[in-house]
Amino acid sequence: MKIRSVARPGDTGAAKNMFIAVDELENKMGSCRAEPFYLGEMMPERPCEVKISAGGEGSAMMHLLGTALARGIALAKESGVNARVYAECAPDDEIRMGLYKTIGLFDDDALIRMTRTVVPGPIPVRLPETCMFLTDDLTDPQERAYFIDRQKKLFGRENAAEWLEEIGRKPLMKRLLVISRKGLAGELVCWAEKGGGCIGHVYTAPAWRRKGVALYLMGAARRYFYSCRLMESHVDVRIRMKAMMKVAASAGYRQSDVLMRLPGIDLDAPPPRLPL
Repeated sequence: MKIRSVARPGDTGAAKNMFIAVDELENKMGSCRAEPFYLGEMMPERPCEVKISAGGEGSAMMHLLGTALARGIALAKESGVNARVYAECAPDDEIRMGLYKTIGLFDDDALIRMTRTVVPGPIPVRLPETCMFLTDDLTDPQERAYFIDRQKKLFGRENAAEWLEEIGRKPLMKRLLVISRKGLAGELVCWAEKGGGCIGHVYTAPAWRRKGVALYLMGAARRYFYSCRLMESHVDVRIRMKAMMKVAASAGYRQSDVLMRLPGIDLDAPPPRLPL
């Protein structure tokens, strides 16, 4: 069995991070890849993340996982910042998790669902002074373009336009905004899903963090859901997104499900070289 890059001479980008396994007769036995992302807004402590994945027959699987991990570590080191190499694993797939643990990944992160009952009542924090609260549905072309640009630059969402098109078709889709005199202070996008409220995106501008903006938006979303007669709401959060976990907990949300386990390894950036 041989592991071979799919990249051809002169190829750049994703092709350099994709590999296949072939047997002696050149029959394909599986493939793997490493996908780097820069998520400075979501994961400020480890802004570079590399997702690895592999699929193959028999012994090829372990070789492919090892290849993907090696490439992921190389990409993480090339980033020059604190990084994490991780994989996705279904909550109940202990066989796959066993493979990940064998190559050195730790089961220390997950995408979880946090839920709460929708009840009436005031928002627990005040809107910051000099700010105002607005709502829209992102149908204005200019606002839509700004939103898509933020999604791409801040959250690495390359398919931002398609994602917005998809959620725009969901029932009760709404964007909640906190605006300051200098522009956007924070935003939240929500909709209805399977009879409940769903918070799909929360963002606070750097200058307005730790000033109650996100918590205000979460409270405003609860009141919006209540006005729509929804009984329950949820938000999906990664355990390592500590700031968002804290905001969700403060807004009354509690863990209800594990949606995806995200085993990985942390890699620290090399210390800066001291001048000679």
